Amino acid sequence: MLTRNAVDVSEALWNLALGHGNSDPFQRHYLGRNISADLWGVLRGQKPQQALMKQSCSIGHSISERRPTGLTAEQSALVATYPTIRELTKALRELPQGSKQYNQAKRARRNEKQRLRRELKQRIRDEWTDKQATNDIERQIHGIGFANPATDNTCRPQGTA
Repeated sequence: MLTRNAVDVSEALWNLALGHGNSDPFQRHYLGRNISADLWGVLRGQKPQQALMKQSCSIGHSISERRPTGLTAEQSALVATYPTIRELTKALRELPQGSKQYNQAKRARRNEKQRLRRELKQRIRDEWTDKQATNDIERQIHGIGFANPATDNTCRPQGTA
């Protein structure tokens, strides 16, 4: 049986979590959809673990200075060795420069390189995210501390307002 006696959860957040239709337009249109309260703890009648929820709902790992933000020169150059890029480059050499087909092939190769670079960067970020927590815990256990920030000279993209 659910009781509404938890002081850690607002009325609006409670209604949102339970899917009640009795909420005003502000709650429907402007209240964030991420629920950062420990609702499982509240529903079980336990004291909410706010510190744990704050950490798990934060975006701290995505703005970490250690998180890879761009490709190194070697990683970027690696894209040119992919078979699809080689085929597109070979086809480009066979076309007369300045022709419409040449420009289309050049654009297709550039777009494919950009797509492959984005894929590679996302794969590297995903691997880092998967291993980051384990690495941090192992380093703390061994008394080493946190790893040094990634060294690259790319600019971090500006976040949304």
